[in-house]
Amino acid sequence: MYSVIIADDEKPVREGILLLGDWERLKLAVAGEAERGDTLCETLKVKHVDILIIDLHMPGIGGADLIKELCRIDEKVKIIIVSGFSDFNYSKQAIASRAVVDYILKPITGAQLNDALENAVKEIEQEKNNSELLNEARIALARMNVIEGGKIAFFEDTAYSYTSGFLSLPILERIKKYVDENYASKLTLQDLSGKFFLSEDYISKLFKKRFGVTLPEYIMSLRVSKAKEWLAENMKIIEIAAKLGFVDESHFSKVFKKYTGVSPRKFKGY
Repeated sequence: MYSVIIADDEKPVREGILLLGDWERLKLAVAGEAERGDTLCETLKVKHVDILIIDLHMPGIGGADLIKELCRIDEKVKIIIVSGFSDFNYSKQAIASRAVVDYILKPITGAQLNDALENAVKEIEQEKNNSELLNEARIALARMNVIEGGKIAFFEDTAYSYTSGFLSLPILERIKKYVDENYASKLTLQDLSGKFFLSEDYISKLFKKRFGVTLPEYIMSLRVSKAKEWLAENMKIIEIAAKLGFVDESHFSKVFKKYTGVSPRKFKGY
């Protein structure tokens, strides 16, 4: 569960937020309350908190200064601002911080609060996922030991890349682009491993995690899709099988039926 602190100098507001939050559904736990900005900062120094729900006007420290101090103490914390209508312009200045997920104008509704909390949870989980991918990439890079004259450079975009004309694209997007352009050839994981300097297992794991299908499944879906196009254009089945890298017409027919539910001949006759 992710932890939340509610900070507002008005007790009724804090109590209202406690009642309105859908804590259990969102897997959140209220870890405490604060009624002063400086107290909140001191708490954050000694206690990890994932999400802060704060009013900008509190005794001690408030406004943009409070946001800056909270981010200085914990750069990963997510902040939801609650504010009175008269503070709207002030809130817009503070929200320039990347830590601020949303701001809600008082009086707060349950829908507004829970939408903001849900967005905060999504951001936290996305950052955790990105961090995991980066760690996996670092481990793979350390294991490969194939860095030659800057040929491989690390990128903070979930993986690393090498200078091959696709420098600005994340590694997985480049792999997918290469597959999209070469799926008709007898493309294998071994081929991709050699081209992108990654192990076959590593490519398989990251591809499935990113795109939701295994690499062989993705390649086969592209081949079947192209086969449908060519069948509709009345190309011979044996020619299609050869163009798409299948062993023979029989193998192609089995795969095609598995993915579409009908044989190539029946599909051609529709």
